[in-house]
Order: sequence, then C-alpha cells, then structure tokens
Amino acid sequence: MSVQKRSMIETHSKYEIIDKIGEGNYGTVFLARHQELGRDVAIKVLSGSKECLSDLQREAWVQGRLSHPNIISVHDFIVANGKGHLVMEYVEKSLQKTLEESSAKRNPVQLQFALRVIRECIEGLAHAHYARVVHGDIKPANILITSAGDVKISDFGVSRLFGTALKTKEGSARWAAPEVIKTWKREKVWSTDYQSDLFSIGVVSYLLLTGRHPFVDPAGFLSVEEVILRDDISPSFPKREGEIIPGRYASMTMRLIQRDKKQRYTSAEEALVDLQEHPMAPCLHCGDQNPEDASFCNWCGRDLKTGRTAALPIEERAIFEAHDLFTANQADKGIARIEELLESEKANAERWCGLGYKFNSFGWYKDAIAICTKAIELDPKLSASYQTRGFAKSCSGDFKGSITDFDKALEYVKQEDIHRRSQILYQRGYALMRMGKMPEACKDATESFKLDLGYGKASWLISVTCKTTDSKP
Repeated sequence: MSVQKRSMIETHSKYEIIDKIGEGNYGTVFLARHQELGRDVAIKVLSGSKECLSDLQREAWVQGRLSHPNIISVHDFIVANGKGHLVMEYVEKSLQKTLEESSAKRNPVQLQFALRVIRECIEGLAHAHYARVVHGDIKPANILITSAGDVKISDFGVSRLFGTALKTKEGSARWAAPEVIKTWKREKVWSTDYQSDLFSIGVVSYLLLTGRHPFVDPAGFLSVEEVILRDDISPSFPKREGEIIPGRYASMTMRLIQRDKKQRYTSAEEALVDLQEHPMAPCLHCGDQNPEDASFCNWCGRDLKTGRTAALPIEERAIFEAHDLFTANQADKGIARIEELLESEKANAERWCGLGYKFNSFGWYKDAIAICTKAIELDPKLSASYQTRGFAKSCSGDFKGSITDFDKALEYVKQEDIHRRSQILYQRGYALMRMGKMPEACKDATESFKLDLGYGKASWLISVTCKTTDSKP
C-alpha cells in the first residue's frame, strides 16, 4: 500500500495521513491525526521487506523502553499490508531548521536558548543511557524543539542496547566520534557507545554556543570527517561576539569533544553534575563568572578578593602563543612566555596555579601540567597547585600520577578548608574509579559527601562506585 495524503492506514483507520514531513535513508515520516482524539502524531513508515520491518520493530522496542520529557514518545506500532508504522509524538520543528534560520541571518542562536537545548539534550541522553540505550546518531536533525521551547531527542533508527553493534546502518559521520568513524572505515561496523554519544552532543553544543562546527579546516581543504580524524587541528575555546558564555558550559563542551575518549566524561550524568549551579560572582574587570571562593579570575587573572588592578590582565593572544609553544614541544619557551605575561608576579606560585586552572578550562592539560609544576617549584606546599596538576593528569589519562598529586594536595590543604578538601577527595575518588579501584573510590566519595553535603559530584560518584562494594554512604 502506498501511503497518500488524506488516506487512512488500512485496518487502522483511526490514523489519517495529513502530509509527508520528512524522508531519509531508512523511511518516510508523515504527519497524521488520530481521528478519535484529534491529536496530531508522526508516523514513520518503512518498506515492506522483512529486514526493514525488523529494523522498525527494533527501533520501536528500543524507544519504547524510554520515558522522559526530553525524548520523543512512542504511541503505537502497527503492521499493515506488510509495512511497519511507528506512531510517535509529533513535534513540528527540528533544531536543524532553527540553526538554518539562524545561519541565514548570520547570527548564532540566542545564548539562553542554546544553554537550554544543551542541558535538556544531556538530560534526555542521560535517561537513555541509564536504560542502556545508545542513540548512535545524535545531530541537529534528530533534535526537535516544541513550540514551548522544550527539547525532544528523536530518531532512534540506529540506536541499540549497549554492548551490540550495527553492521548495516551508518549514522552521520559529520557528528560522529573519531573512534566510530575509524571502525566504520575499517570494518563497516557502526559501533557506538555512551562516550561516542557524548562526543556527538558535544559537537552540537559547540555549534549552538558559537554558530560553527568545531572541526573545520581553517584552510578549507579538508572535510569535517577528515578533520575529526586528525590530531593537529584543534577547536578553539567557545566564544561569542559581545556575550560571555558561562564557563561551565564552555569547559563541559570542550571536554565532550575530546578526540581521546579517555578524556571525555564517562557518562551524561557526570556532565550534568558539571552544569549544576554553584555560587558564582562576577569579575569586576572582565565581567565573567567565577566561584565565590576563588582568589583569581579564571579568565583575566585579576585578584578577585582585593580588587587589585596592578596585575596586568592575561592577554588572550599571549596565552595562545604560549600554548602554541607547548604544542611544539618547546615547554621552556612556553614557560618563558608566561613569565613575560606575569612580569613582577612571575615568582607568585598562586598566579601560576591560577593560570594552570585556566589552561585546564581550555582542555590544554599538557600545558597545565607544566605550568603547575612551575608553581610547585615556587611553593612546594601550595595545595591548589597539586590539585590543579592532578586534575590535568586525570583528564590526560594519567590516573596513577593524578592520585599522587591529590595525596599531596590533601597533605597541604588547610583543615578548615572543608569545601576544597571535599573537592580533592572527589577528584581522587574519580581517578581511583577510572583505575577500577571501586572500594577506595567509594571511600573517598563518601568522605567527600560527608564534608560537603551539597557537593553533587560526590553524590554521583557514590552512586557509581559504592553500589559495587560493601561500603555504604
């Protein structure tokens, strides 16, 4: 049966086809109306082959496992005349359409809209992953926006349960993690997992924040897919003209799009923890937000507590020059460039540590390690330097080295600084978890949570580590 406008699905006349609204590699999507309820729905129809019918049934079954405000709901699955019909919640507009309209105006989408879409996408993805569902094809066309501005992740056509792979279906390489593209090219297997989904959502997040794809060849010779597979072209930190992107969104996005999956988040829940609201205060010089208990601005380097203006702001151009030197394996010259920036404060260990924190926020962990090492040379008992270097090592996959630094940070941190002690314990527990040492990680997470009951990261780590041990929070 060919489905035509204003026709009925045979044997299921309660659904009237109104119009065709989309067509892809795996089927056609129609707008339809439930005759008895007067409700509009979307119906995906595949061809009558047994293989296609099986694919649609699998999609219906996988998506039917999910129930979340940020995931499209499945209402029904119908087989009529050998064709499968997947009946779903209808949402009129896709994020792809919104981005195209914004691009035509040569402006990125509104910042508050971008932040909402990013958060709700990750919330929906966290639910899917909790149900052991890997989406496998996150991209703007598969993210729908309701008239109320709510996000709905859709099209689970290449989704699967964690631990299985697809040999006949390919997602979109433009949004795929490098390890997925490599496996497809080598074996013709579209093998995705939780962290490849996170990479894809990170690419979407970067596009929303900046108006451009993070992996674009500046010279214009290479395709996006080719750039994703190369290590010598790195995305710049997300920025907007005339607007300040909240630091937690920018740094989270940079961590999501790391080519090395060891440097990404282990789960969507972990990324959500980094988006939780914390007490913040603006820098009087640059206006960007910093934690209330911070000593120096993470962005311009000004002293936040004394309001001193004698220290020159850290010029972004010079920061990038230092990074280029580190990248070229010229660490000594990179350190010398930082000393030029600091001028009279080049012997101030706290200023070096603050810069290490800044480089961490850019995802430049190798640079941060070198800078924090310099800070430790200047003051071997500065707890924050060990903590910041430990974080950089952890993000670089050197979990053993990070634990050594966190041990030192705990040794020198002030007893009354409960929040920082809690933070270090969480970070050490996270590194222990990544090394598979669940009992030790559970112990650190529990102690971290007891010290600071509002620390959401510790609560998350407890849920991950303590359930596999005899320890209880």
